[in-house]
Amino acid sequence: MVCSTNILKNCIIKGLEKAKMFITMVIIFIIVAFVWLIIYGGSQNKTDEERKMEDEEQMKYLKEYKKRNNKKVED
Repeated sequence: MVCSTNILKNCIIKGLEKAKMFITMVIIFIIVAFVWLIIYGGSQNKTDEERKMEDEEQMKYLKEYKKRNNKKVED
């Protein structure tokens, strides 16, 4: 009788571990979905002027980055 109760306890423990893993994965999925919605929604509300300013900032950064890399190569 002792053996069968130990087997039952082990089965219950394994089932709880699987349930915990499933719940954790669901929570992580929900968090990822909300983060994606925030990022996606934030980019949808930009005006053409804001996009143009962002493009100019990116171009400026890329030019500076290229200059820095050229200096490193020359040294």
